[in-house]
Amino acid sequence: MKNILDRISSKLRIVLPAAILLLISSCTTFPTDRDPQNIDLSNSYAVKLVEKLSGKQTQKNIRDPRAYYHYLMALQAVRGHQFERASENFRGVIQFNSSDSKFYRQLAMNLVRSGKIDDAYKALEESLHHFPDNPELNMMIGDILAVREEYERALNHYQRVIQAQSGSARAYLLSGVIYEVLKQYDVAADTYKRVIQVEPSNPMGYHYLARMNILTGKLEDAKKHLNQALELRPNLLQSREFLAWVLEVQG
Repeated sequence: MKNILDRISSKLRIVLPAAILLLISSCTTFPTDRDPQNIDLSNSYAVKLVEKLSGKQTQKNIRDPRAYYHYLMALQAVRGHQFERASENFRGVIQFNSSDSKFYRQLAMNLVRSGKIDDAYKALEESLHHFPDNPELNMMIGDILAVREEYERALNHYQRVIQAQSGSARAYLLSGVIYEVLKQYDVAADTYKRVIQVEPSNPMGYHYLARMNILTGKLEDAKKHLNQALELRPNLLQSREFLAWVLEVQG
């Protein structure tokens, strides 16, 4: 029984760095063999906003005709999946209209999509000088810092998100994963509980709280939380695997 529990604990600790990549890239499996320097963020939180944001701006939001021209060219480039060209045009928008945070977000999104993560980070840093409390910008830069394993700095930005949007389950979830990496397990567990409080239908909150239960030997709690995760997302394979291990330990 002890050997099985040791196996579970070892497995959980091995996948912790990869868990951050999982949450950022919105994957459903743990990519344990991926290099953080080569991680593809094209499906990250930042990028998922691009379709939502595109098309919502109209000429009345962009008073300078030069900015509007660059905006139209940027949208055309996005539709053609020419993300580097789109980012160049969003820089043009910002040059003539720097008062809207949405353009900074779109610039960063397209830089990420074109693989220019360092440039995206620099653009986000600049944007935060103008919009220091913007939750979307802080979330995006936090994601990049987490992938770089600059965990304390990432936490700082996720906390800004939480301060601006106390109901941000994603910011709590990623903060909890980082606390795990830093071996602050009690803080991690409390943070996962916050995920469930602000978003009871979030299966990942139950999944990661169950991981903490396993690490601390609270197997009955782990079983309950894993079952809750699977009720919400039956195809969550890691929850099924951990639940099988817990049931094996309990006999």
